[in-house]
Formats: sequence, C-alpha cells, structure tokens
Amino acid sequence: AWVYSVNSNGNETRLLSVDRTNEEHEVTIPNDAIKLKFATQANMAINEITIYAEPKITSTEYTAPTLTASGITATSRIAIDYFTYTNKNYYKIDNNQWTEYSGAFTVNTGSTVYAKSEGKNNIAFPEQYLVTDTTEGYIEAKCFDNDYENYGCRGKTELLLVDESMRGKKILVNYEYFGGNNYEAWVYSVNSNGNETRLLSVRCTNEEHEVTIPNDAIKLKFETQSNMAINEISI
Repeated sequence: AWVYSVNSNGNETRLLSVDRTNEEHEVTIPNDAIKLKFATQANMAINEITIYAEPKITSTEYTAPTLTASGITATSRIAIDYFTYTNKNYYKIDNNQWTEYSGAFTVNTGSTVYAKSEGKNNIAFPEQYLVTDTTEGYIEAKCFDNDYENYGCRGKTELLLVDESMRGKKILVNYEYFGGNNYEAWVYSVNSNGNETRLLSVRCTNEEHEVTIPNDAIKLKFETQSNMAINEISI
C-alpha cells in the first residue's frame, strides 16, 4: 500500500510505502499538497485515517531566577496549542495528576510540563513534554533543581538576581570538573552601580565552595570555562 501527495501541478510524491501490515503509520503532508492519493493492492485495505493531533507546548513569559531566603525562585508561563480536532485536552506538571486544560498557567522553572489530547472515539494522541528553563543569560534551572547529577552553566557566564533577604548571607556552589588542565570558574557580585567584586575563584574542582554575598549585591555573576560547570547552588 502507498500514500502519495499531489501538488497543484499534478506532481506526485510518495509519502509512505508499506508491506503486509496491520499497523498504524504516520504520514507528514507536504506544504504544497492539494490532495493525497491512497493506493492498495488486493489484500490490503485502510481501516481508518485520523489526524495526528500533537500538542505544542511553549513558554511565553519568564521571571528571572532570584536568590531568596527560601532558595532560588523562578517561574515560567506555559501555553499549550492543541489541534482543534481533539475532544479533550490535558496537561500535567512533573508527576502530578492530569488536569483538563483551560488556558495558560504558571509553573516553577525547572518543572516538566506534559500535554496530551483525546480525539473522537476516545482515540488517544501521543504525549508531548517540555522541560522549562530560565531565559537566556540567567542561571539555568539545572543549577538549582536539587539534583547533583545534573549540571548547567558549562563554559558560560550566567546571572542570578539577589533578594535583599540574602545580602550578607552565604550560599554553597557545587562544581563539576570534566578534566584537563587549568580550567577555572569564578563568582562575582554586582551592585546597583554595575561594579563587580570577585567573591570566588576556583580551578579544576569537583567540590562545594562557600560564597558570602556582599550587603550591596543586587545580582551574582557565575562564570565558568569550557571544562567547568555548576551542579548545584544552595543556601
């Protein structure tokens, strides 16, 4: 059995070719298609043609990660675009229960958002997921997800805002080192005038290091060379 697309010039493109199958097969329709042609031999037939209704999950707004007395906080605004053919649309956050989707919602950055749809005759469409992260230039969610197996900020410069409650307090920065010679990492504080003060300088380390935040800090700047990364930043 075969499936072809046909464009406005009458040109055909084969999209699918199957042999002796009782299974479901996915077909992507080209942008220039005006019709599809289905061809089957004597002992092949089509049970059903359905729409592959894959939801699209997007982060539409972010709050910058901020160091507070309760840890690093950041949020992402999530919108999900479901295909109109579906009957019911659902989402869930991490390992929580599925909830029927009614509009955009906010999650803690670092959460995983899942989406799925149900079509006519209770046909279930494939699930999609998105691991939320911070906006470009700010410390990645992997650096404050309480998982020391993940790492972020490898070979990068990233920022973390500082709440007033954390000025004069200490944090711990746990580094990941991938080998090689003389790879370094640094932490700087930045005040309201844009002046920077180096708080930490380390080299080739897999250890946790203590950083004291100055009283005038409004943000921290984390900088790593290519073979250094941050596993976790904690209070």
